[in-house]
Amino acid sequence: MHLNNVTRLPKIQYNFLKNEPPNEKQLREFRRDSIKNGFLHAWKGYTKYAWGYDELFPSTNNGRNNFNGWGATIIDALDTMWIMGLKEEFSRSRDFVQLVNFTQTDDTISVFETTIRYLGGLLSAYELSKDNIFLEKALELGNALLPSFDSPSGLPYNYWSLTRGEADGYYSALLAQVGTLQLEFMKLSQLTDDNRPNDLETAIRLAETCYWTYNMTYTGIGPEKIWYTTSSGDA
Repeated sequence: MHLNNVTRLPKIQYNFLKNEPPNEKQLREFRRDSIKNGFLHAWKGYTKYAWGYDELFPSTNNGRNNFNGWGATIIDALDTMWIMGLKEEFSRSRDFVQLVNFTQTDDTISVFETTIRYLGGLLSAYELSKDNIFLEKALELGNALLPSFDSPSGLPYNYWSLTRGEADGYYSALLAQVGTLQLEFMKLSQLTDDNRPNDLETAIRLAETCYWTYNMTYTGIGPEKIWYTTSSGDA
């Protein structure tokens, strides 16, 4: 399987009407502005009380690090801010991302949460803004995550210590968690012009393992959990 086989994917975006009726435009813009105002309300609370933390407790106005301490809320919101046209908020967040070291954390990380929140957020921000700092940071994080795939089955350990470079505890994971990681690693390989074969190989291995796991069942319904050591699953 080569990279060229996966880059020409069909368009899935909705084709909006060019001649939008005035009443539908008014309703759409009202809904859009309501969502934007809701986001700004939450964002201002986060920046005031918990800037740099992973998340904010709105009832106590306290910050908490629950996702590696890299500012998960900031990176999760990058693409939203860009789409909403919040360039000032985006620029401040960009400066924060530039200083994050994605190779170090005192916490045991969840590979699944780290991939979907951080790697996905960085890749989305790059695709929208074309600012190379986001792709550079995505590569930094991708490098840090790759050792977690060094298991007997080739599937990633979900709980991983970046500082020790070893799995932490559990030796099974939800199949959905393992399977979804192919999206971010495939995109990372595409955006780096195939200079990152490890990311492409990782994504393909995830896809093939999930396909094999589903096919080995009698019902056609995949197992809930999959074991890192053998790739076998449990219902």
